[in-house]
Amino acid sequence: MMTSCKELKRIARENLTGHYKTPMGAFLMASLITLAIELPFSMLLQNEYATTFQNILYYVVDFLITLLGMVLSVGVSGIHLRLARRQEVMVSQVFGPIKTRPDRYLIAGFFMLVLTFLAVLPLGIGTALAILSPSAQTIGRAVALGVFSVILLAYVELKLSLVFFLMLDDESLSPMSAFRQSASCMKHQMGRLLYLELSFIGMYLLGIISLGIGLLWVIPYRTQTLTQFYLDVCKKVPQSDTF
Repeated sequence: MMTSCKELKRIARENLTGHYKTPMGAFLMASLITLAIELPFSMLLQNEYATTFQNILYYVVDFLITLLGMVLSVGVSGIHLRLARRQEVMVSQVFGPIKTRPDRYLIAGFFMLVLTFLAVLPLGIGTALAILSPSAQTIGRAVALGVFSVILLAYVELKLSLVFFLMLDDESLSPMSAFRQSASCMKHQMGRLLYLELSFIGMYLLGIISLGIGLLWVIPYRTQTLTQFYLDVCKKVPQSDTF
């Protein structure tokens, strides 16, 4: 029997009590590192006088930085996985995936970004058509393509939501095998995960209203809840209490 979403969130809060500073610090570190790398390139390459080469270079660099950010986020997920299993956690563990076969996570991240691009491509096409040939008909098509993209993107995100957790749990697991296992584990579970994700919308709004400060609490809470969801769906029993 699957654990209720309410219970998953309760367990997440219990795990975070007294240990909030480590996942919070890991999230903050990963975010600041990505921002610190991306900001100089954005300032240098994105300006009104930029050449075509500079614009292309900007998007290539931005893609690579996004991949790095994904690998760091995997490190954050690894900390949450250890926390869920009541193991010792440290902020420095955010660099774990970079030190241990980062190629696996880079390949998985690459395919994840490609699938995301393909999912939002219909929206881009519809928007371009509406701009180039504005009319009620093209605008209607753009809206329809936008809705289709949102549905497709949600499907991809939900179906592959467990990929990095699975790779963290099994260092011998290839990216493609992780994709297949995630898709298999998420059969009949996507609605449940969607409900879980939507339950955090109110908290995210409060976090934004607080000028982003509240997100330092909300995001670790959500990530730990998703970690509990992974453990529940994939029948991964947490280890004994070592806190």
